[in-house]
Amino acid sequence: MPNIPQIPVADWINHFVNWLEGFAGFFNAITNFIGGIISGFQWVFDLIPIWLFILLVVGWHVLA
Repeated sequence: MPNIPQIPVADWINHFVNWLEGFAGFFNAITNFIGGIISGFQWVFDLIPIWLFILLVVGWHVLA
């Protein structure tokens, strides 16, 4: 059986991951930005009781 050459996929992936680690600050900034938006939505939805939110959504769909 002939010797089948191996493709160094694991090495390529390791080098790519190591390269991405250099952008950790960028990814942290994106994470914090998206997390802030999600926290803002959660804060707004926590302001009103769930029964009032349901009534508003149902009323909006009935009137639309």
